[in-house]
Amino acid sequence: MLARAPGRLLPGSPRSRVAPQAIVCALALAFAAGAPRADSTAAGDALGGGPGANQLLVERKYRITAREVTYDLERRRAHAEGDAVLTYEGQELQFRADVIDADLEAGTIAAAGNVRLQQGQNRLDAGAVNYDLEHRTGALEQAHGQVQGIYFTAPFLRATPKQLVLSNGSFTTCERSPPDYHVTAGEIIVRPGDRIISRKSAVWFKGHRLVTLPTFGVSLRKRQRQRATALAPIGGYSRRDGAFAGEHYTILPSAPAAVELDARYTTRRGIRAFGRGEFYPRWGVVSVGAGRREDLTASDLGLFAPAEPIRDLTLDRLPEIAVASDVVPLAEWGTATARIAAGRYFELPSRVRASRAAADLYFEGRAICRIKGMSVRSLAGVRGAWYDTGQHRGAFAYGLAAESQPSDHFAVRVGYIERGGSGAGPFVFDAIDISRELELGLSSRLGAHWRTEILARHDLARGTFPVLNIAVIRVAHCLEYGVTWRKVGGEFGLHIGLAQTGQLKAPGW
Repeated sequence: MLARAPGRLLPGSPRSRVAPQAIVCALALAFAAGAPRADSTAAGDALGGGPGANQLLVERKYRITAREVTYDLERRRAHAEGDAVLTYEGQELQFRADVIDADLEAGTIAAAGNVRLQQGQNRLDAGAVNYDLEHRTGALEQAHGQVQGIYFTAPFLRATPKQLVLSNGSFTTCERSPPDYHVTAGEIIVRPGDRIISRKSAVWFKGHRLVTLPTFGVSLRKRQRQRATALAPIGGYSRRDGAFAGEHYTILPSAPAAVELDARYTTRRGIRAFGRGEFYPRWGVVSVGAGRREDLTASDLGLFAPAEPIRDLTLDRLPEIAVASDVVPLAEWGTATARIAAGRYFELPSRVRASRAAADLYFEGRAICRIKGMSVRSLAGVRGAWYDTGQHRGAFAYGLAAESQPSDHFAVRVGYIERGGSGAGPFVFDAIDISRELELGLSSRLGAHWRTEILARHDLARGTFPVLNIAVIRVAHCLEYGVTWRKVGGEFGLHIGLAQTGQLKAPGW
């Protein structure tokens, strides 16, 4: 049985950006297998007199409008042609195309001609889309869009629940058309909220190929600055190293893994290097690292990190293995993450060498209150560390963090942390020597081409500022040229990298 009705366009919505993972989840929910069958009564209501005659409602959750709409009640198939729009109201998900065919029985949808998938401020455009909603996989032809400020295009794109895979495509963070720089690759993997991975890559600037790389990666994690393979060596001078030059490179051997290498040649301390391999099972991250004279400021100790920069310490990891969970939601209370790390370490200048195992549990509460655009959250963490010397050390931390972004050009973060601990251990870096700390982070744009960042940590017990980091950044041709100064180590540095995308993030934990 076929039902046919004239259609009408839904009101247009503003052009926006894509979040493929959210779209995939919404599609899976919208057309999940086993949804109730539409009966002739529901279809009759939808196609009856009055305003509903201009559109088709299926199972009271989907709205289909077009110049011409047909629906097969027995086979549960809908066909819309001419400025077709399919909207799933439960997730505010919308398909726009010249032609849309939806098979609710098989759980598939096909759209052709000027296709746009839109959800809120997220957008993905393509020439044609075929999607298996049961397995949450699909194929798109002539696709283009943007993810978290990353613009991409490809003649063919494969979608899965957690990533997009582009064949012979390109991407850039540059909003200009044409972009000042872009990266072409035989394969590009887009993992929303995680990273961009490209293989057999070439970096282009103003139409000229700068360099060819086996792999190229950019982080998309919200609480991290985007970190990509350095476009040029990092240089500078510090009290500990003297003059130095360094490089960061990301190797991505397979989709669920990555290898990051950091190397620095120093005139005073020789070669410093650190490498980490990471694997991404469904439940978290497994990493294996090894280094030679790695700075403790890069050891990612979370709430306990402020104890590190006070001292000019370096640390060899020989090697270390760590396992971390994904963020675990705790109902309405907030989120939690856990991490276990073990390895053998050599600390300088104390020259202590010992094996160590540590376990962390970190909790971040939901916003306690929101006042004039500022949100306040609670933070808490505990850590236990065990050594082959027979010693044990425990630590805890708790506090509040307030964040505000009154405009797209200014962000501020203020944090207060209380720390405590018990026991003893052989390493200085495990000690808790800041009992009460106030942190201030500022990030602001100064006109169209300049940005500055300031991070200051105040030891309330001693009345000192053990940490003060200042960065002044010039943005030109969608690249960043930065000058940085850090109080710890008296380090002055220069770097060139990709311009920061999206809203400003205030520096902090």
